[in-house]
Amino acid sequence: FYRDIQSTVDEKQRVARKAIAEKHNKVGAYGESNIGVTGFLNNANVTLVNSTFDLHAATTTADDIYEFIIDQIQTMHTASNNVDMPYDLLVSDDVWFELKGRRVPDGDKSLMAYVLENLSDSGKAFRILKASEANSAKLEAAGVQSGGTNKNRMVLYVNDPEVVERHISVPALMPEDYSYSKGANKIYPMYSCTSPVIINYSTAVRYIDTPKKS
Repeated sequence: FYRDIQSTVDEKQRVARKAIAEKHNKVGAYGESNIGVTGFLNNANVTLVNSTFDLHAATTTADDIYEFIIDQIQTMHTASNNVDMPYDLLVSDDVWFELKGRRVPDGDKSLMAYVLENLSDSGKAFRILKASEANSAKLEAAGVQSGGTNKNRMVLYVNDPEVVERHISVPALMPEDYSYSKGANKIYPMYSCTSPVIINYSTAVRYIDTPKKS
């Protein structure tokens, strides 16, 4: 019987931790406009490339996509006076699955595998990360883009705590003074604290907006 009670408590805490994590993701991505805090995807100091290149078009080849990514990396690197070299690329769901689903010409590798292999260098692995917060619909809903923009966002960045930093506390139960009764149940709220996403060097991050998949 005790195990059943403990299992219920653990499940409730798991649900609470999940809700806290989702809020952390949202604040981390878009900030909180009501307190003037921006997120990783909408920092006004970061250069935005508003591209018309359509990764999903039937006429767009795997080579076209690879060359587009290379061009964006080179442009960012050059703009930083050859200081910042990004090895991390954050993409929307659409772009991630496009890269996974495409095959390179005359080979059995996915375009994703080809990009990761060819852009890794000197023991430094190139990474492509998927985030639904970079999807067009979510960007518009959060006010990052105006309605009808219809573009996903890619983010090239230098993954270094000196460049991008954020601090999150481990979720915990509120003190006893914050507990309250609801019917026959006693409620113990959980909380966690987070700092804004701080981008210390804006040249080490770049936004690239491209048409979403139609």
